[in-house]
Amino acid sequence: MSSSVLIFTKYSNGSASIGYEDYGVDSFDGSYFEVTYNLDKKNFKLLKRSLNVNPHKDIESALIEKFGKNFDSLKFENHCNDFDIDYEKYVHID
Repeated sequence: MSSSVLIFTKYSNGSASIGYEDYGVDSFDGSYFEVTYNLDKKNFKLLKRSLNVNPHKDIESALIEKFGKNFDSLKFENHCNDFDIDYEKYVHID
């Protein structure tokens, strides 16, 4: 299995998407596996606050520091639950 690094996109409306892609996943017969979490503006702000991100700290660095460069989705989901951060989860297997 090959893991990609964290995928992060911040949108002009203040929302963001965070996730990762894996290639050659054995449990899916070598398929492509993608997980994306979409956060609206309010919840992205809550996430940044929960990670102590300020104007001098890069959000991507904070995400990697907390959830790893290959992005630990279970750790992310638990963190969001602990801080009442809502997200929409998208999973794609091809």
